[in-house]
Amino acid sequence: MNKTNPNVIQENKPMKYIIIPLATALLAMNPPAWAANIGVESASAYSTATWLEASGSGIGKWYFSLDATSVKGIGDSSQGGRVSVGSSAFNLQPGLSWNQYANAYFVFEGGALAVGQSVTLDANYLFNGGVRGIQFQAGGTSLFRVEQSFSDAIQLKGTGLTDADIITTAQNAYQRALTYSVTQIDASNVEFKAFLLGSTTPTYSSTIASSGISQIHFYAGDQQTVVGDQPSYGMYFNNISVIPEPSTPLLMGLGLAGLLALRKTRKT
Repeated sequence: MNKTNPNVIQENKPMKYIIIPLATALLAMNPPAWAANIGVESASAYSTATWLEASGSGIGKWYFSLDATSVKGIGDSSQGGRVSVGSSAFNLQPGLSWNQYANAYFVFEGGALAVGQSVTLDANYLFNGGVRGIQFQAGGTSLFRVEQSFSDAIQLKGTGLTDADIITTAQNAYQRALTYSVTQIDASNVEFKAFLLGSTTPTYSSTIASSGISQIHFYAGDQQTVVGDQPSYGMYFNNISVIPEPSTPLLMGLGLAGLLALRKTRKT
């Protein structure tokens, strides 16, 4: 007959009763300040009225700068005949005249991307006049960007980078919607990937020396030095998310610790 040492049971019971409440507390805990935590940010969470606030104002995680005639709004599902990035999507469009611009800045809650985290988003583009793009920033410092500038191509650009086609002129950005993914693979480098919307095979992939990504700058018009004062017709974007959320690795570690403790108890 197997005999159980009552002293061992008494020693291991507290571990069982500590782990479960601790896991529950961690699930309810705010994410740590060292990692980005934004969940999924979709235009469907906003109404047109809330998105159309004045320049310089903020809405949730967003803030804006734009000229008096520019537009930021929630686009309808048709999106001007382009491949849709959602039944409703964020729309950024400067006024259709010289020297117009529009900027929307999305700030990560909790700080910069941590190693192992990825930020993803969907975007499509309008006409080829002027410039519009998506810039990844560490605070107010520009790191790299994807940009459509006076052509039907979309390029990856940035300080120290050679301009590279993500979508070539022949492929025509006007007819494309893309998903962008940026992963902090170590303390000094990110992996950048671009996919045609719905595809799991990247059309472009590159490792970039970069860190500290804490906000995304969506722009259209003449705020970039390469624009040259031309009218621009904006862009649609949607479904911004950071994965995994910072609590996930912590909870996985806690679960592993609990399993090891349980295994030890059973062996004893």
